[in-house]
Amino acid sequence: MISPHARSPTKVGRAPAMIFKAESPIEAWRATSRHLLDSHKEAYNVLVKFKSDHVDESLMYDFDPSTVSSKLDRIGDVANTIFPMRTWENSADRASFYDRYHRAHARGHTKSWGTYFGRFIDFGDSNVNQLENVIRAHQNWPGSHRAAFLMHASSAETDNLRPRGGPCLQYVQFNCPTRRTMSLTAVYRNHDYCNKALGNFFGLNRLLTFVCSETGRIASSVTCLSIHAYFDVALSTQRQLARL
Repeated sequence: MISPHARSPTKVGRAPAMIFKAESPIEAWRATSRHLLDSHKEAYNVLVKFKSDHVDESLMYDFDPSTVSSKLDRIGDVANTIFPMRTWENSADRASFYDRYHRAHARGHTKSWGTYFGRFIDFGDSNVNQLENVIRAHQNWPGSHRAAFLMHASSAETDNLRPRGGPCLQYVQFNCPTRRTMSLTAVYRNHDYCNKALGNFFGLNRLLTFVCSETGRIASSVTCLSIHAYFDVALSTQRQLARL
């Protein structure tokens, strides 16, 4: 296990773009939070990258937003919107995984903005299983390591143009830097660093690890571009949450 304090993240560049590279998602998230505290609670074009082999999910609960305010989300619930780990662990294979997820959310709105995994496996009017398509492409295409495969979380077909209330995650992209490794990049139009970002980081890493396990590759890193990064709580609340 790597301590979240084992190595200080590095910050490169100046406004309007900021780059944070760290060993773990917690290190990257805390460094970005410090920057937001120093820049009036928001910043644009924030790029965060962390290594997939330095992710310890047990540590994320130390920074659970719901522990500092009952109005904030539980970090496990946020991660599950991107990849529902327990549903996968209780499934025999991918087909039963998708079916179990659909049945669990049959009474809700499976294509709502908050259930990103639902959009990954049932997207648009054509009900495309983007996740399965990505996995099969990596399994069957000889040159797949040279390609970039996208999964959309939003489109003009599924979402109206609106400044607030729409899906913040726009898409995720899978790349193979080598034949054996795979990385993931995610793009967010708005990114709440108090309530969502750290849970998102863990959910994205789960998603990458899953695709790697199904395609025989090694997860290397997760990169997240937040076009607008912010938190809309009191500074004292953010400091308490991030232990700053």
